[in-house]
Amino acid sequence: MRTIKMNRNILAAIALLLVVGSCSYEFPEPPEETVGQLESADISKTVFVGGTLLSGVHNGALTTEFAQYSLPQVFLNHFEGNSSANWQNFSPAVESTNGFNIYENTLLSETVGQYDLFYPTADTTDFKRTTTEGEAFAYNNAGGEILNFSFPKAQLLDLTETNTSNPFIASFNVGNTSVVQAAVAQDPTFFVLNLGYEDVLAYAMKGAEGAASLTDASNYNPGDMPSVALFESKFNEVVDAFLQANPNTKGAVFNLPDLLKLPYFIELRFDLTPYVKGTPKLNRIRSEASQYNQSLDNYYRQNPNIPFEDRRPYLDFAADREFNWGILVIDEDLPEAYYSNGQPIPKVRHLKREERVFYPAENFLRTTKGHLPGNALSEEEYLKEEDIELITNRIAAYNQVIANKVAQSNGRLALIDTHAYYEKLYEGLNLLLNRKPNGVDIEGVNFFPGISKFGIFSADGLNLNPRGNALMTSILIETLETTFGGDLKNVDPNAYKGTPIRAATSGN
Repeated sequence: MRTIKMNRNILAAIALLLVVGSCSYEFPEPPEETVGQLESADISKTVFVGGTLLSGVHNGALTTEFAQYSLPQVFLNHFEGNSSANWQNFSPAVESTNGFNIYENTLLSETVGQYDLFYPTADTTDFKRTTTEGEAFAYNNAGGEILNFSFPKAQLLDLTETNTSNPFIASFNVGNTSVVQAAVAQDPTFFVLNLGYEDVLAYAMKGAEGAASLTDASNYNPGDMPSVALFESKFNEVVDAFLQANPNTKGAVFNLPDLLKLPYFIELRFDLTPYVKGTPKLNRIRSEASQYNQSLDNYYRQNPNIPFEDRRPYLDFAADREFNWGILVIDEDLPEAYYSNGQPIPKVRHLKREERVFYPAENFLRTTKGHLPGNALSEEEYLKEEDIELITNRIAAYNQVIANKVAQSNGRLALIDTHAYYEKLYEGLNLLLNRKPNGVDIEGVNFFPGISKFGIFSADGLNLNPRGNALMTSILIETLETTFGGDLKNVDPNAYKGTPIRAATSGN
């Protein structure tokens, strides 16, 4: 009986196959993985407008490789459903392997490439930075169709005015129009803005030597920081240009994080000790400091009526008191003092504990800068206490302008609160005690707001690496879902690479 039953089953299966074959039945293809959509906003055609942070700069340079990993590229390709092997290009892009370094090159014809990190010896955990050979600058899609209208060193007025001096915008050639007008002309369904960030950053990177409160757009120079009133006027001009062009268009705006916590501003401490302690030049340092102090003594003996509170501080390299030898800096705000022959004594002092010296200074502190009255760092290479206070207050004021505009938008704008998120990333940071920030853990992996294997910053200490851009993209997506509802699929920051540091080689 068992044999007969089995034969019947076989015959039934054969009959079924014959029926299926005669009907030419095609099995349905598996559905494509969806990235979801928003309930009350349409992101099918999204444009970005901003400066360096969204432009694709990585390790200080624009390169072909990193162009696809900028924040706008990650976002736009994510919602196009493209695999990383076949990403579409939505941004101004360069045909360059090692790239064009926007911080090291002065002219577009120069060829300093991206920064490269390496360990000088096998027994150290302290890496050093050098530059690679790059290529002269040119966009390979100049004048082409883009959705990411973000350009290196583009401050707010570079984006709103038609006659900008920004060389990168000029090289791409958006036509006889402003960048904002070109972006609006794309008739986007959604827009993302990062405005004000580059204005504060450029001002800080110049040692607060630009105009602190520019009020007239026609007098703008790179490194000038708009007054709160000018920023509000131009910021509203940009947002309104999008909102008024199409009543259905909505958008999202980044506010500003505490930029002075970026590695560029905190990687180096105020202290000169690690660079000179135990070196042969320490005797010369003490000798020249003593001569400088003696000059001040002579001046104040000749002018005893000068109150002590109005006198300059002395230089102190006495004993081996670690963490007491502040880097020497020029400070033009110091009181005047003169040699006996009527020549001014250089206005130099030690860097204070709460002041910031810039990351590039590390290349010189061991050799030619920051330890003698004659080679003190210039005012463009550090930030004073009062500069820090001004910048901190300006960030808060810009953020209030942004928050007000979002609140008054009748639900058409979302606020991407990077300021709050960066504060979370930097919990635990203590510059005085040299304590590193904690970062955040995502699926058991730490995202550290610094330059390291698990860091989110590239080697320039200013711009994010691929995993950092993916992290910020995920914050953007979460914000859109919270504000506009929906079921968007997020990106996985752990799927993106960080900043590599080469092992020591005999050539280093």
